[in-house]
Amino acid sequence: MSKAKTSLLRLKNILEKERELLLKFPLGEPKEFLELQEEKREVLSKLSHFEEKDFKDLKELVKEVKELNEEVRALLTNNYSFIRELLEELFPKTTYTGKEGSSAFNFKA
Repeated sequence: MSKAKTSLLRLKNILEKERELLLKFPLGEPKEFLELQEEKREVLSKLSHFEEKDFKDLKELVKEVKELNEEVRALLTNNYSFIRELLEELFPKTTYTGKEGSSAFNFKA
């Protein structure tokens, strides 16, 4: 098995684990997710040293990795939106007019 294929299979495995953790959100393990990110960076760094010809016979595997990556990206976007909306509900934006008596902070600078 080529080193390029080994690295791609490792990346695919990482993405599958990442997807599973994101599907369990917010019940997943943040530490495990962060460890996967570091592992993914290492694999991507290794993959960046290969040339296009090294992937010539791996088009189907590359396609699978790309599709998995898109799925993970969509899950990340959804989870980010959920957190943002939750925080906006918990901590609504307050507009201060600057008029005396209208602010929670009535002091002079």
